[in-house]
Amino acid sequence: MGFVCNPDEGIIDECLKALVDGEIIEGASFEKEETQNLFTFELEGCIHLPIEAKLTEEGVPLYICPTINIILYKIVHLTNLAVEIAKITVHEGEERCVVKVAAFEKGQAQVKS
Repeated sequence: MGFVCNPDEGIIDECLKALVDGEIIEGASFEKEETQNLFTFELEGCIHLPIEAKLTEEGVPLYICPTINIILYKIVHLTNLAVEIAKITVHEGEERCVVKVAAFEKGQAQVKS
């Protein structure tokens, strides 16, 4: 598969800044894995973290992240990409979450983590 997804990283940076300015998160970073079209987001101090941690403790699998969904909404509406949350890992003691997101051309087979 030669496709390499390339949403303007400025879109992501602007969304992360807005989330920090809106006090939804305290900080964030992201990294793009070139070969698999995966993005790894690390969110720190998210206001949703206590709820996500409780769900994890109770054995409820995490499959959505309201904070990441804001970024994904912008990517979908400003590009010809489809996106999907592949994995969410909560590190409550460290007050952070790691979210892996797959991005692919609409109609293309999805990336599995």
